[in-house]
Amino acid sequence: MPETILVDELGNELVDETGQQLVYESPQFSEPVPIAPVLTFPAVPIGQAHWSLISRTQSLESELDGSLQVLAQLGDRWAAQLTVSDLMGQPARLFSAFVNRLRGSSGRFYMTPPGCGTPLGSAAGSGVVNGANQTGDMLVTSGWIPNQVELLAVGDYFQIGFELKQIVATASSNAGGLATLTFTPPLRRSPTNGTAIIVNNPSCIMLPADDSQGAHDISGPVIYAFTLSGVEALDI
Repeated sequence: MPETILVDELGNELVDETGQQLVYESPQFSEPVPIAPVLTFPAVPIGQAHWSLISRTQSLESELDGSLQVLAQLGDRWAAQLTVSDLMGQPARLFSAFVNRLRGSSGRFYMTPPGCGTPLGSAAGSGVVNGANQTGDMLVTSGWIPNQVELLAVGDYFQIGFELKQIVATASSNAGGLATLTFTPPLRRSPTNGTAIIVNNPSCIMLPADDSQGAHDISGPVIYAFTLSGVEALDI
Protein backbone atom coordinates (compact mmCIF):
# COMPACT_ATOMS: atom_id res chain seq x y z
CA MET A 1 0.00 0.00 0.00
CA PRO A 2 1.25 3.57 -0.66
CA GLU A 3 2.72 5.20 2.46
CA THR A 4 2.83 8.86 3.51
CA ILE A 5 5.18 10.08 6.25
CA LEU A 6 3.24 12.10 8.83
CA VAL A 7 4.54 15.56 9.84
CA ASP A 8 3.47 18.27 12.30
CA GLU A 9 2.46 21.83 11.43
CA LEU A 10 6.17 22.85 11.29
CA GLY A 11 7.06 20.10 8.87
CA ASN A 12 8.85 17.92 11.43
CA GLU A 13 8.47 14.18 10.96
CA LEU A 14 6.36 12.50 13.61
CA VAL A 15 7.75 9.47 15.44
CA ASP A 16 6.38 7.01 17.96
CA GLU A 17 7.81 6.22 21.39
CA THR A 18 10.44 3.94 19.83
CA GLY A 19 11.64 6.60 17.41
CA GLN A 20 10.02 5.01 14.37
CA GLN A 21 8.51 7.29 11.75
CA LEU A 22 4.73 7.44 11.78
CA VAL A 23 3.26 6.76 8.37
CA TYR A 24 -0.21 6.67 6.89
CA GLU A 25 -0.97 3.72 4.68
CA SER A 26 -3.47 4.57 1.96
CA PRO A 27 -6.11 1.85 1.58
CA GLN A 28 -6.22 -0.04 -1.68
CA PHE A 29 -9.41 0.03 -3.67
CA SER A 30 -10.41 -2.40 -6.36
CA GLU A 31 -10.79 -1.13 -9.90
CA PRO A 32 -14.31 0.24 -10.50
CA VAL A 33 -16.63 -2.05 -12.38
CA PRO A 34 -17.74 -0.42 -15.66
CA ILE A 35 -21.43 0.41 -16.00
CA ALA A 36 -23.15 -2.50 -17.71
CA PRO A 37 -24.62 -2.09 -21.19
CA VAL A 38 -28.22 -0.87 -21.36
CA LEU A 39 -30.41 -3.97 -21.38
CA THR A 40 -33.73 -4.50 -23.13
CA PHE A 41 -36.63 -5.28 -20.81
CA PRO A 42 -37.67 -8.91 -21.45
CA ALA A 43 -40.89 -9.67 -23.32
CA VAL A 44 -42.77 -10.90 -20.24
CA PRO A 45 -46.23 -9.78 -19.04
CA ILE A 46 -46.23 -7.12 -16.34
CA GLY A 47 -48.89 -8.06 -13.82
CA GLN A 48 -48.99 -4.72 -12.02
CA ALA A 49 -47.18 -1.41 -12.44
CA HIS A 50 -46.94 1.86 -10.53
CA TRP A 51 -45.61 4.61 -12.82
CA SER A 52 -44.84 8.15 -11.68
CA LEU A 53 -42.85 11.30 -12.36
CA ILE A 54 -40.71 12.40 -9.43
CA SER A 55 -40.43 16.18 -9.59
CA ARG A 56 -37.76 18.37 -8.02
CA THR A 57 -38.85 21.54 -6.25
CA GLN A 58 -37.33 24.07 -3.88
CA SER A 59 -39.49 25.63 -1.14
CA LEU A 60 -39.02 28.89 0.75
CA GLU A 61 -41.34 29.80 3.63
CA SER A 62 -41.60 33.41 4.75
CA GLU A 63 -40.73 33.94 8.42
CA LEU A 64 -42.97 37.01 8.40
CA ASP A 65 -46.34 35.65 7.28
CA GLY A 66 -45.75 31.95 6.60
CA SER A 67 -46.39 32.26 2.88
CA LEU A 68 -44.74 29.56 0.81
CA GLN A 69 -42.90 29.99 -2.47
CA VAL A 70 -42.22 26.81 -4.43
CA LEU A 71 -39.95 26.73 -7.47
CA ALA A 72 -39.77 23.87 -9.97
CA GLN A 73 -36.25 22.74 -10.84
CA LEU A 74 -34.74 20.58 -13.54
CA GLY A 75 -34.02 16.94 -12.81
CA ASP A 76 -37.49 15.37 -12.82
CA ARG A 77 -37.25 11.63 -13.33
CA TRP A 78 -39.59 8.78 -14.17
CA ALA A 79 -40.03 5.99 -11.64
CA ALA A 80 -41.60 2.54 -11.88
CA GLN A 81 -42.57 -0.19 -9.46
CA LEU A 82 -43.21 -3.39 -11.38
CA THR A 83 -44.64 -6.77 -10.46
CA VAL A 84 -44.00 -9.58 -12.92
CA SER A 85 -45.97 -12.60 -11.80
CA ASP A 86 -47.23 -16.01 -12.88
CA LEU A 87 -44.02 -16.90 -14.71
CA MET A 88 -42.92 -20.48 -15.18
CA GLY A 89 -40.10 -22.27 -16.95
CA GLN A 90 -38.03 -20.37 -19.51
CA PRO A 91 -39.76 -16.95 -19.12
CA ALA A 92 -39.10 -17.06 -15.37
CA ARG A 93 -35.44 -17.89 -15.84
CA LEU A 94 -35.14 -15.27 -18.58
CA PHE A 95 -36.40 -12.53 -16.27
CA SER A 96 -34.29 -13.80 -13.38
CA ALA A 97 -31.18 -13.62 -15.56
CA PHE A 98 -32.13 -10.11 -16.72
CA VAL A 99 -32.47 -8.82 -13.15
CA ASN A 100 -29.28 -10.47 -11.93
CA ARG A 101 -27.32 -9.20 -14.92
CA LEU A 102 -28.16 -5.63 -13.87
CA ARG A 103 -25.98 -6.10 -10.76
CA GLY A 104 -27.95 -3.67 -8.66
CA SER A 105 -27.90 0.05 -9.35
CA SER A 106 -24.87 -0.25 -11.62
CA GLY A 107 -27.14 -1.67 -14.33
CA ARG A 108 -29.30 0.15 -16.84
CA PHE A 109 -32.37 -0.95 -18.81
CA TYR A 110 -34.80 0.51 -21.32
CA MET A 111 -38.33 0.99 -19.98
CA THR A 112 -41.46 1.94 -21.91
CA PRO A 113 -44.39 3.19 -19.79
CA PRO A 114 -46.60 0.11 -19.34
CA GLY A 115 -49.60 0.18 -21.68
CA CYS A 116 -48.39 3.29 -23.50
CA GLY A 117 -46.25 1.90 -26.31
CA THR A 118 -48.63 3.13 -29.03
CA PRO A 119 -49.82 6.76 -29.28
CA LEU A 120 -53.53 7.64 -29.31
CA GLY A 121 -52.88 10.37 -31.86
CA SER A 122 -52.25 9.60 -35.52
CA ALA A 123 -48.48 10.18 -35.17
CA ALA A 124 -48.44 10.21 -38.98
CA GLY A 125 -45.08 10.93 -40.54
CA SER A 126 -41.49 10.90 -39.35
CA GLY A 127 -41.11 13.80 -36.97
CA VAL A 128 -37.74 15.40 -36.24
CA VAL A 129 -36.51 18.40 -34.26
CA ASN A 130 -36.80 21.54 -36.38
CA GLY A 131 -34.18 24.01 -35.17
CA ALA A 132 -31.22 23.90 -32.81
CA ASN A 133 -30.86 25.35 -29.29
CA GLN A 134 -34.42 24.56 -28.20
CA THR A 135 -35.02 24.27 -24.45
CA GLY A 136 -37.90 24.12 -21.98
CA ASP A 137 -41.15 22.21 -22.38
CA MET A 138 -42.07 23.11 -25.98
CA LEU A 139 -40.41 21.78 -29.11
CA VAL A 140 -40.84 22.79 -32.75
CA THR A 141 -40.78 19.71 -34.99
CA SER A 142 -41.20 18.93 -38.69
CA GLY A 143 -41.55 15.93 -40.99
CA TRP A 144 -45.15 15.06 -40.09
CA ILE A 145 -47.99 14.37 -42.50
CA PRO A 146 -49.69 17.77 -43.00
CA ASN A 147 -52.96 18.83 -41.41
CA GLN A 148 -53.20 16.19 -38.69
CA VAL A 149 -55.73 17.57 -36.19
CA GLU A 150 -54.64 15.20 -33.43
CA LEU A 151 -51.10 14.28 -34.32
CA LEU A 152 -50.25 13.47 -30.72
CA ALA A 153 -52.96 13.31 -28.06
CA VAL A 154 -52.78 14.48 -24.48
CA GLY A 155 -51.14 11.69 -22.50
CA ASP A 156 -49.14 10.26 -25.41
CA TYR A 157 -45.44 9.66 -24.79
CA PHE A 158 -42.52 10.31 -27.09
CA GLN A 159 -38.78 9.84 -26.86
CA ILE A 160 -36.11 12.29 -27.93
CA GLY A 161 -32.54 11.09 -27.53
CA PHE A 162 -32.52 9.33 -24.16
CA GLU A 163 -35.28 11.51 -22.71
CA LEU A 164 -38.92 10.41 -22.30
CA LYS A 165 -41.67 13.05 -22.47
CA GLN A 166 -45.46 13.08 -22.11
CA ILE A 167 -47.70 15.31 -24.22
CA VAL A 168 -49.79 17.75 -22.12
CA ALA A 169 -51.56 19.63 -24.95
CA THR A 170 -52.89 18.21 -28.21
CA ALA A 171 -50.30 18.56 -30.97
CA SER A 172 -51.50 19.28 -34.53
CA SER A 173 -49.49 19.53 -37.74
CA ASN A 174 -49.94 22.44 -40.13
CA ALA A 175 -49.98 22.49 -43.93
CA GLY A 176 -46.20 22.32 -43.97
CA GLY A 177 -45.97 19.30 -41.67
CA LEU A 178 -44.70 21.34 -38.71
CA ALA A 179 -45.98 20.76 -35.18
CA THR A 180 -45.14 22.26 -31.81
CA LEU A 181 -45.05 19.68 -29.02
CA THR A 182 -45.89 20.73 -25.46
CA PHE A 183 -44.79 18.20 -22.87
CA THR A 184 -43.49 17.34 -19.44
CA PRO A 185 -40.89 17.13 -17.98
CA PRO A 186 -38.80 19.89 -19.59
CA LEU A 187 -35.79 19.05 -21.70
CA ARG A 188 -32.60 18.36 -19.78
CA ARG A 189 -30.45 18.97 -22.84
CA SER A 190 -31.04 20.92 -26.03
CA PRO A 191 -31.54 18.34 -28.81
CA THR A 192 -29.63 18.51 -32.06
CA ASN A 193 -31.51 19.75 -35.11
CA GLY A 194 -32.91 16.75 -37.00
CA THR A 195 -33.08 14.44 -33.97
CA ALA A 196 -35.85 11.86 -34.47
CA ILE A 197 -39.07 12.00 -32.44
CA ILE A 198 -39.79 8.39 -31.42
CA VAL A 199 -43.49 7.75 -30.85
CA ASN A 200 -43.72 3.94 -30.98
CA ASN A 201 -42.47 2.16 -27.87
CA PRO A 202 -40.80 5.31 -26.51
CA SER A 203 -38.58 4.58 -23.56
CA CYS A 204 -36.25 6.04 -20.98
CA ILE A 205 -33.19 4.45 -19.43
CA MET A 206 -33.72 3.27 -15.87
CA LEU A 207 -31.57 1.86 -13.10
CA PRO A 208 -32.70 -0.33 -10.19
CA ALA A 209 -33.79 1.79 -7.22
CA ASP A 210 -31.29 0.00 -4.97
CA ASP A 211 -28.98 -3.00 -4.92
CA SER A 212 -31.59 -5.45 -3.60
CA GLN A 213 -34.11 -5.17 -6.44
CA GLY A 214 -35.39 -8.18 -8.34
CA ALA A 215 -36.32 -10.39 -5.40
CA HIS A 216 -38.78 -13.12 -6.31
CA ASP A 217 -41.19 -15.52 -4.65
CA ILE A 218 -41.80 -19.08 -5.78
CA SER A 219 -45.05 -20.93 -5.21
CA GLY A 220 -46.14 -24.35 -6.31
CA PRO A 221 -45.94 -25.68 -8.88
CA VAL A 222 -42.79 -23.58 -9.47
CA ILE A 223 -44.53 -20.28 -10.30
CA TYR A 224 -42.37 -17.17 -10.00
CA ALA A 225 -43.34 -13.63 -9.00
CA PHE A 226 -40.77 -10.81 -9.27
CA THR A 227 -40.74 -7.23 -8.04
CA LEU A 228 -38.53 -4.53 -9.54
CA SER A 229 -38.41 -0.81 -8.78
CA GLY A 230 -36.48 1.54 -11.01
CA VAL A 231 -35.80 5.24 -11.47
CA GLU A 232 -34.70 7.12 -14.56
CA ALA A 233 -30.94 7.38 -14.98
CA LEU A 234 -29.99 11.02 -15.44
CA ASP A 235 -26.30 10.31 -16.08
CA ILE A 236 -26.92 9.24 -19.68
